[in-house]
Amino acid sequence: MRERARAFGPVLNDLRTKRDAGDLPLFGRLAETADLERAAPAIDRLKRFPTLLVLGTGGSSLGGETLCRLEPVDGVRVRFLDNVDPDQFAHITAVIDPAETGVLAISKSGGTIETLMQLALIADHFTKAVGLDGWRDRLVVLTQPGPRPLRDMAEAWGVPVLDHETTVDGRFSALTLTGLIPAAVGGVDIHAARRGGHAVAEQALTAEDPAEVPAALAAATVIELERRGVTQSVFMPYSDLLDRMSWWYRQIWGESLGKASKGTTPIAGLGTVDQHSQLQLYLDGPKDKMVTVVGYRSTDLGPAVPASIGGVAMPDILVGHTVGDLMDAEMRATVDTLNANGVPTRLWWVPRIDAEAVGSMMVETILETLLVADSYGINPYGQPAVEEGKMLAKRYLSALREGDGKGRIA
Repeated sequence: MRERARAFGPVLNDLRTKRDAGDLPLFGRLAETADLERAAPAIDRLKRFPTLLVLGTGGSSLGGETLCRLEPVDGVRVRFLDNVDPDQFAHITAVIDPAETGVLAISKSGGTIETLMQLALIADHFTKAVGLDGWRDRLVVLTQPGPRPLRDMAEAWGVPVLDHETTVDGRFSALTLTGLIPAAVGGVDIHAARRGGHAVAEQALTAEDPAEVPAALAAATVIELERRGVTQSVFMPYSDLLDRMSWWYRQIWGESLGKASKGTTPIAGLGTVDQHSQLQLYLDGPKDKMVTVVGYRSTDLGPAVPASIGGVAMPDILVGHTVGDLMDAEMRATVDTLNANGVPTRLWWVPRIDAEAVGSMMVETILETLLVADSYGINPYGQPAVEEGKMLAKRYLSALREGDGKGRIA
């Protein structure tokens, strides 16, 4: 496996060259703060409100959602409206108070139809509640430079517009302003997130021996296991704080590598929940899965079980143990059981679940994705296969307005 990892040397060298030349902000921004300083007034503007509502979908949402799972309980509450489901929209507009809420709309293209729908309806709802000036006072927009519907709307309202990185796809943008603005408003240490990511990138892009680069070894393992018939990749963290990271992983892996009949299918999991919903399949079903378990030192964390409560004796096996003790035991048991049953399993161990750890995991995953894409001989950026569906959705929407019935299923 180490020799296979060494084959990624030229790719890592190329990434380093592009980063050093300023042509790869995906990695280059990790050691910078200038973009964060430019965004500081917008962050402060949004911090004035107890709640932040983030509008966006896919890569414009998942990175921020992942980081915001770390937000402190006493900070701004960040909520994400990442779909166009009418029931969810009705719920969000019912439970948030426009007078107490700031709004951040994110779309790299500035033409994502779901985000435009979200913004139009939220704008209507807010202006009715707090007036046009109140709406203007609450909105910040993040999109690419140049004429595009989202930017045009923001400029017409006269609200702050920040520039999305033009060469960073949405799903790779978690550690740019896309993910860091919501996280900063929510009180997450965004500098620590970048610090963790930068440390991983620096080690990977400067290592003399690619076999010492964890992402290269991981990518080599994926390629070898795929050759042996492993076509699905399960990402299963043992932490509720990482549940959205499973979703983020699913997108970056699926959209980047699912091209030209290539790619393994990503599956989002969560321990211990999926021990009771999926583990049976992984252990006793087809041996076509690789499982990544993310663990950390949870022992001694959380409340411990007393010997009795209200005179009722508690189960002896639990007495004196914390909830973190049980999480750790479950995680270790799952790893050992998977290995014993011949399921390729890797344990990704982090010292703690914090912003630095999440930033490092994100960059590690991005690097692994880029290396596997190179092995496949495909472009990891863009999502050309879904463009047809986007065009059809717009056509069906137009048909509904025209009343010809072609936009309706029933």
